[in-house]
Amino acid sequence: MDNKENNCFNNSKNSLIQEFIDILKKEEVKNQCKLLFNPIFEIIFYEIKPYIHIILFLIFFIYFLLFLIIFLLVFILRNFVKIC
Repeated sequence: MDNKENNCFNNSKNSLIQEFIDILKKEEVKNQCKLLFNPIFEIIFYEIKPYIHIILFLIFFIYFLLFLIIFLLVFILRNFVKIC
């Protein structure tokens, strides 16, 4: 008997999930969800935007330093090879 009850529960659960998915596929519901979550995403983006700028600045600064170091090493090694 337990197996039949479990099957019944799974079938009802699957049908409920399918109905929920069908509701979410409607264009009106999609638009309402966008309208609901848009302010939340804007607030989150507004809060993390300075950190994004800092990280980008640090990445470009590190790339610049690496480029400078490599350039200086090539220049120094090229002059060192000419002397020796």
